[in-house]
Amino acid sequence: AYWALPVVASALALLASAISLCGSPEGAEEWARASAESRSPRQGVKFTWAGREVYRDFKFGLVVVALVLDAVVLRWNWGTPTRPPYMEKAHVMLQVLRLVFAATDAFLAVRFSASLFVNPSYGMYGWSSALGGFPGKMTFENEVHIALAVSAAVSYGALAQGALRCPERLMLRALRGAMMVVSVWYPVYDSKHWFVGDRMGNAWGAYLIIYAPLAAGGEVWA
Repeated sequence: AYWALPVVASALALLASAISLCGSPEGAEEWARASAESRSPRQGVKFTWAGREVYRDFKFGLVVVALVLDAVVLRWNWGTPTRPPYMEKAHVMLQVLRLVFAATDAFLAVRFSASLFVNPSYGMYGWSSALGGFPGKMTFENEVHIALAVSAAVSYGALAQGALRCPERLMLRALRGAMMVVSVWYPVYDSKHWFVGDRMGNAWGAYLIIYAPLAAGGEVWA
């Protein structure tokens, strides 16, 4: 059952992206209104039409790759079910959280299909947008989201392959502990945000969609 959770989450994320491709905003006039309303006193305009289209292709590609790799991992574990390689409960909750985010993405794609400010395929979630300024004008904060996702997936993949399984030296044990925490830490930290749009834009649209295919790739490689 555990290995089915990522497949269902990836399938829902792909469904949400496909549905919201047909939603608003459409055309230069609607995009001009959406961009104007996205202006922040501190950050300026958070996104442009061209930037959101690049993000849409970026997200769609990541979701497709994640679905394919998650399905491969599920197929390999179908006959002889296995558990997460370490911190079992934490990883189960991480995948449940990922499923909740994906289901929310699908709900938003249907419920707000006519909204100029909510479109999951473009990473637009009302007051928040995923990876604002993507690809060439991202803030340092958004670059950190990408770095955290990559480091978490790399840590998971390395530990899943048996790296630092039984370290004897103190520094290596500390490194293993740090890698274990890094691999599941950010979604917990992101719960500091009070608004759904912030959680969707950060933990989902800027972190988990990048983490998912990389972590699944680590499982395939292992």
